Amino acid sequence: MPLYTFQCATCSVKKDVLRKIKERNANVYCPRCGNTMTRCVEGFRAKTFEPYYDEGLNSDVYTEQDRQDIMKSLDLVEIGDKVGGARNFDEKNPCIIKKERPKGIRYKEKKEDVPKDFPVETTDAAGNVLSHDMFSKLESV
Repeated sequence: MPLYTFQCATCSVKKDVLRKIKERNANVYCPRCGNTMTRCVEGFRAKTFEPYYDEGLNSDVYTEQDRQDIMKSLDLVEIGDKVGGARNFDEKNPCIIKKERPKGIRYKEKKEDVPKDFPVETTDAAGNVLSHDMFSKLESV
């Protein structure tokens, strides 16, 4: 689905909206003032992502954010061609490595990276805070 940019004529807030092409002109309301926003006709950006197995990370990657999270947890920085990847830069090279389908292998965080306990707030449907607890003290259901 394409990503369209809308702008409010009243307060100039811009908002990106992911929607189907046939719904591109449906009303979008400004999150700040509530007025109807108009679509910027500077084009649209469509970014698709197909899950793949990354042999360098030894993990299946399902979204761009997923890949960035795995790299961050491994203290890695991305280099090379950001569009085609470092290995796929030269199309004439016979040794191009294509993306492999997911293999069911997921990166697992190191035990010391996973917090043992953390605070939890219990709220009602209206958003009122009912209690503050630690996760380890909650009853299992």
